[in-house]
Amino acid sequence: MGMGDDTAQVTPGEFVMKMMDYVNGPGKSPGVKLVIGKCVGVESDVDLDGISRVVTGVRYHRDGDGGRDDDGPLLLRANDVIVASGPWACMAEDWFGGGSSDISLPMEGVKSTSIVWRPPVDDVSGMDMPHAVDATALFCGEDDRYGTHLEVYPRPDGTIYICGIGGSDYITTSELQESAFLDECLPKSDRVEAASSAFRMMSNSYAKKGVLSHSQACKCRIDATFIYQDDIHRTRMIIKLDFRMHVHSFSCEGMRPCPPDALPYMGKITGWSGAYINAGHNCWGIAWAPACGKAIAELVLEGASRSVNLKPFDPARFASRARGGRGRKKGTVNVGEQW
Repeated sequence: MGMGDDTAQVTPGEFVMKMMDYVNGPGKSPGVKLVIGKCVGVESDVDLDGISRVVTGVRYHRDGDGGRDDDGPLLLRANDVIVASGPWACMAEDWFGGGSSDISLPMEGVKSTSIVWRPPVDDVSGMDMPHAVDATALFCGEDDRYGTHLEVYPRPDGTIYICGIGGSDYITTSELQESAFLDECLPKSDRVEAASSAFRMMSNSYAKKGVLSHSQACKCRIDATFIYQDDIHRTRMIIKLDFRMHVHSFSCEGMRPCPPDALPYMGKITGWSGAYINAGHNCWGIAWAPACGKAIAELVLEGASRSVNLKPFDPARFASRARGGRGRKKGTVNVGEQW
């Protein structure tokens, strides 16, 4: 995958919070506003062709008090909307379906547990000093003793992130559309113990002195809407992120968005003007973000993506017209959680 001088790690929670700090903090990017809330639909009007719909705004509930407003949803005016809400992007079927739009966004959420360890400590001059941790990542085969296939990632802060714990739950499209695990997404204690036992077998020092730590876990949700006003193109972009974070002692739980054909949804929503989607990247969302973000930005601002061929990722590929009435075989194949 690369050597030490051309690869890097990104800690998801830290990365997203830094982005939000950049938008809200001193010297923030001009023309950008961060609104935190839950998107519940879109406002639209008939386009000039008399058939298609054109986006005019987003309906949302403000963050806090359960995400509900006494007077109903608020309206955020917009010319362009990008749905980028991970596994819950399938909710957009209800927002954009009907009329000339025949949209189907099947999605499976893979809910997995992971853990974070702190390195062993020694008593040095009366202070606990962490050992240096080698930066090499470790990928293990199947361990039938514990039902794991560990992936071990040392981080710059001296902690070690471990996934591949096994025992993932598979959340259906209909469950996700009903907001499954938006408010609470707890780790599995049996998988935490199994992974900890497997990891201890690899290192005497961690078995004796290592500390099972805590980290961000998917539990408390943040729906962040970024509004960007471009002075040249006069285009307002709304990017909806659904990032959920909670500090849970000892372990983490995450939800990966997996379309049935293992390809993300990227592109324009058929039958709509100003409606786009960029979701379903499984565990590769942050790694692919620079390329995917650039491609969608080109599509919105210039009318077409020049950097990435978006045809394979067409959001309309599972629509009934695309299936031709005979079904789409890939739509019934479980491609597994490891793609």
